[in-house]
Amino acid sequence: MLKLRVSSLVLGMILCAALTSVLCAQNIAPSSAGGGGGGDDKKPAAKTDTKKTPATTEEQLAIIAEQMRKMQETIDAQQQKIDNLEKERSFAATGVVPRIGGDEYVGTKNIVAKPARDNDGMTLHIGDATITPVGFVDFTGVFRTRNTTNTFGTNFGQVPFDNTIQGHLSETRLGAMNSQIGFRVNARHGNSDITGYVEMDFLGNDAANVFVNGNSHTTRLRQMWVDFRHGKSEFAGGQMWSLLTPNRHGLGPDNDDVFFTNNIDRNYQVGLVFARQAGLRFIYHPNEHWSIGFAVENPQQYVGIGEVIFPFLYNAQLGPQFDAANNPGTPNLLPDIIAKAAWDRGGDHPMHIEFAGLLRTFKMTTIGITPNFVANTTEGFGGSVNALVGLTKKFRYVGNFFGSTGGGRYSGGLGPDLVVWADPSSIAHIRTVDTYATIQGFEADASPKLMLDAYYGASYSRHAYAIDPTNPVPGRFDGFGAPNSPNTSNRAVQEFTFGTTYTMWRDPKYGAFQWLTQSSYVTRAPWFVAPGAPVNAHTFMLFTSFRYVFPGRAPDAR
Repeated sequence: MLKLRVSSLVLGMILCAALTSVLCAQNIAPSSAGGGGGGDDKKPAAKTDTKKTPATTEEQLAIIAEQMRKMQETIDAQQQKIDNLEKERSFAATGVVPRIGGDEYVGTKNIVAKPARDNDGMTLHIGDATITPVGFVDFTGVFRTRNTTNTFGTNFGQVPFDNTIQGHLSETRLGAMNSQIGFRVNARHGNSDITGYVEMDFLGNDAANVFVNGNSHTTRLRQMWVDFRHGKSEFAGGQMWSLLTPNRHGLGPDNDDVFFTNNIDRNYQVGLVFARQAGLRFIYHPNEHWSIGFAVENPQQYVGIGEVIFPFLYNAQLGPQFDAANNPGTPNLLPDIIAKAAWDRGGDHPMHIEFAGLLRTFKMTTIGITPNFVANTTEGFGGSVNALVGLTKKFRYVGNFFGSTGGGRYSGGLGPDLVVWADPSSIAHIRTVDTYATIQGFEADASPKLMLDAYYGASYSRHAYAIDPTNPVPGRFDGFGAPNSPNTSNRAVQEFTFGTTYTMWRDPKYGAFQWLTQSSYVTRAPWFVAPGAPVNAHTFMLFTSFRYVFPGRAPDAR
């Protein structure tokens, strides 16, 4: 209930009426006694001793003032009753007892909702901040001609060979666990823009019987970060796309600014250099074209899934010190350091070109033939050149190139970061593995509703091995890609992909409904092939997806 403050209005009306009556009284002359005849014909004048003398103007104003005072007292008493009723109503709604002797109550007040803003769609306002849902609700189906034993994230490095049972089995999988949900918070403090972002999906570590009945898929965190931008400086922290991941625009962590293809596959495309990991990032924007960034990010010493053979003497010691895709407790000496510079141009022929550098540090400790602890440390390096060039307004070329020594895990984990080898004196050393990756392709807007894309991706890891002097069996090797190495030690993995995205309808306030397809052919070739065994493994994959995409950000125009 609104408080009624009417005293000022009533008093004003009374005052205006009083002043009007006084002014009118002053302009009226006293009444005449008779008409226009002679003196003998005049009637005697009326007696005046029974008449009251008219009050002066001052007396009339005093009377009016007294009346106004009494009226004000009446209004104040009525207002007090209204205030008491308002407090009783507030107590009934909230259960908060009014403070005695005051006009405020102790406790949490009712939250007064602001009037709804027009055309805000799914955006929620809390104060001056906006909260908008991100992600999509998705139904995905996939068919593979080989059983890779995956759901919607293909393990490209484990495609089965034709001389295995799995190589003679196809697979079909349907599900909604590819859906992504989250929210974005946008706020402004002074001249600074603040963005918070949370994103997750349902492709976590499922129970072994998840597909039997309940299909109760577990969530996993994809991204959770905050970005603060003030003037030309920008700072971001949290779990986000690595700065080494190619960008479409600038150097920010936002999905719209990052290139991870348009594929449905949750492992995206062979040749894509990426990671989503914790990091701190600083970006400087000297002008509208250039962005310069520096980041420290979470490290992980990675040796692949059954790809690296350790020296016989040190095998038990080295296992816990490196990640073979099964050791989240891997020790790391220093964070990975990444630097990057990007140049952007808008217009009908947009262009994005970037250069990135990577520095990594690896460390291990062993006990050799003497009872002493021996530590060994080495560095890894890498770099990339990436481009997204608008050849026309609706046709874009994609070109990404990456090379490293010690950066295998950034190439989709398709190659190891390092190997450990023993010298003739049986002392163990770390040796980094050379890895190269590329994506070449195009993206085209065939119509306002249809987008086409085609990508070729490849990842190559160079062998690194030596004779193991600590092995009691002569002629045995340690390292990666040696003769008689397992067929999981991949020399090259390649993928050809064609995809479509058809947007049935789109609204910036309410999102979009899309139908996506992806057709891919994957092949992998190991370093060593036993006589008579297939020289490569391959599979064809067909994905389809129907998804409702949340708007992802607050509407731009109001």
